[in-house]
Amino acid sequence: MTSNAANAARRDEHQLRFILQLHDSQQYRNALKECDKILKKQPTSGGVLALKALTLNFLKRKEEAYELARQAVQNNLTNFLCWHVIGLIYRSDRNYTEAIKCYRNALRIDPQPPPAGAQVHRVPADLLANLNRTAEAEAILLAEFDRNPENADLVRALLRVRGGADAEAGLYAELAQRRPRSQLVRHLQLTSSTGADFARQLATGVVAGIRRCVPSTFNSLKARLYVDAESRTITETLVTDLLRSSEAGGRLQSSLLPAGEEKADFSEPASSRLWVLYFAANHYAAVLDLERALELVDLAIAHTPTLPDLYILKGKLLKSCGDLKGAMAASTYAFDLDKQDRYLNTEACKISLEAGDLAHAEKLIENFTRADPDGASVLKSLDQLQFSWFSTLAGKALLKDRQAYKALARFRQVHRIYLEFWDDQLDFHTYCLRKMTLRAYASLISYENRIRKDVAFFDAALGAIEAYIFVHDHPAEAGRELATVLKAQEKVAVKQRAAAAAAGKTYTVPATDVEAVEDLLQEAIDNFVRPLVQDYPGDIRVQVGAAAIYARKGLLDLAQRALLAGLAIDASHPDLLVALVYFLTKAVPASSGFAPDAGLPTSAEALIAAAPRSSIPHLSGVLRATALMHGPTAAETQAAGMAFATATGALTADQISVVEDLPVAEAALAWLKAHGQEAAASAFSEACQKIWPRATAFGSAAFSIDELRQSLALASGCEKEGFSPLA
Repeated sequence: MTSNAANAARRDEHQLRFILQLHDSQQYRNALKECDKILKKQPTSGGVLALKALTLNFLKRKEEAYELARQAVQNNLTNFLCWHVIGLIYRSDRNYTEAIKCYRNALRIDPQPPPAGAQVHRVPADLLANLNRTAEAEAILLAEFDRNPENADLVRALLRVRGGADAEAGLYAELAQRRPRSQLVRHLQLTSSTGADFARQLATGVVAGIRRCVPSTFNSLKARLYVDAESRTITETLVTDLLRSSEAGGRLQSSLLPAGEEKADFSEPASSRLWVLYFAANHYAAVLDLERALELVDLAIAHTPTLPDLYILKGKLLKSCGDLKGAMAASTYAFDLDKQDRYLNTEACKISLEAGDLAHAEKLIENFTRADPDGASVLKSLDQLQFSWFSTLAGKALLKDRQAYKALARFRQVHRIYLEFWDDQLDFHTYCLRKMTLRAYASLISYENRIRKDVAFFDAALGAIEAYIFVHDHPAEAGRELATVLKAQEKVAVKQRAAAAAAGKTYTVPATDVEAVEDLLQEAIDNFVRPLVQDYPGDIRVQVGAAAIYARKGLLDLAQRALLAGLAIDASHPDLLVALVYFLTKAVPASSGFAPDAGLPTSAEALIAAAPRSSIPHLSGVLRATALMHGPTAAETQAAGMAFATATGALTADQISVVEDLPVAEAALAWLKAHGQEAAASAFSEACQKIWPRATAFGSAAFSIDELRQSLALASGCEKEGFSPLA
């Protein structure tokens, strides 16, 4: 090769690498500009044509992408990159047959696989331990711990070498001597201690965290504070002592603190009172004394009204009390105090979505979404950024408002996100082999195999199943919603298509647009039910949801299998009662000659009569099952509604879970109102208001920031001259 030819080859390689860098950093328009510059001089360059085709494909300009990719292959039949790119384009459209043909042609041209990344050597401690050379293994691990005293994996390895749980206390004491400032070791010592030793370490650790103004002090210890009666008593004693001593002023004191360890001239920081109140409020929230927790957080706000953490905590407490609008107000105010904090923004968005205020949530999230050059909506940005939690919560809020088709559009977004994760793994395989260690690559493969076990997909899938059931069971109401939404979408689409054409751009359908799918139940099975049953076979909610969808689809064998699995998991679950009654009274009679398994109950009436009635969820299940059996307007259902309200009022405190039962009670009230049972709804609401006096669903007024401003001004004596601590 001549010098000029070698220079040209290097220049071409440099140009291709630069275009690839632009493409990988999602600067697609800049990548197109660079491609066009080169193609003006070299219009048949296979590599550049291929990269331009790939970039157009990412911009959803499919026809142009295919045309250019085919042109690249025709001009350069022996170019590995051209075949590889057209294979990628086919794969993005899930045309796997053609994609495989292209990949095979690419491999014939260049059969060498990408070089694997250098393997990181493993610490030989495990090998030495297996050879019973424990002293050498321990020396290696201790030396590594001295360099990284916050690595939990090293401590676990040392425990294995020392002989397991029996060696915990001695090992932790030794590690504490080697690295006395290690937060990990202090935490491990606390979690493994009991009795007086636990009390001493807890008091010392909590007071140290309070004096250092560490907001996460409670959360870092929470898992150990309530494991048994002794731990709960010790924690309550400590909280009581700290509240009393901080209110009196001076040093923080407790009977659990070791004596004589503090210097005589020690001066308690002024902030200690604030963080004692914060810790105590978290404690009472954990033991479900929500009113006491709210009282303490209000005292903390009066002490320091500019700390965002306090409003986030107040928002969570109000949410647990059923005041979602108040929770939204408090969390939004927290974000207003620090608009650069992404965590505060996320918390405010989540509570706004749970309160059903999607517009407010979208306005909040705009603060942290990138500006789209085409001026696209915030929802498009969220879809591109794959904010699955936003889509899931929005879907649940829309479904709660009986907008099932709009909810399904949001749940489909989450499904597409995980489908893209799965489809993109081929690219990750080659990347990992080039850039990562084999251990990281094995971790990737393991993650891909359980990708739908992610809690975000699980929550979205359960919400989607509920939406599919609503559409099936309320065809008239859902049909009206679909017609209205499709008409509104078409009006918007006409304007957007015209604007895109005028600007020379391609119109893309928004990810949140509602679709008119021919077989919704089959879509539910393919996209949500099967993955859930495969990955969560032991979850009662999954089996109940699967049974409900299969029964409505007429797949009675599969529905029966799910019901039998549900009976084996929790035979008394209220949602399982509803699913069984639907199966026996709707699905089986509609089939021809289906004989239920002997393991299933045969009488829906007997099932309802024998169902437990010791909690609000169980009572709600009986009411819904009765409505399925007799019809929502039947006299039996009307009587069941009043019985439900009466029985709720008769429940004892031990039969009520103030946090877990609240959403069930709210849904039950909405059900009564939707089915015209006003008298039962009124009686039920009255009973619930005694249980949840702050819940807005049962008639209480929502908390407002203005109310807080006034109470703080009065509490701090600053009401004169119109001054407010929150102004």
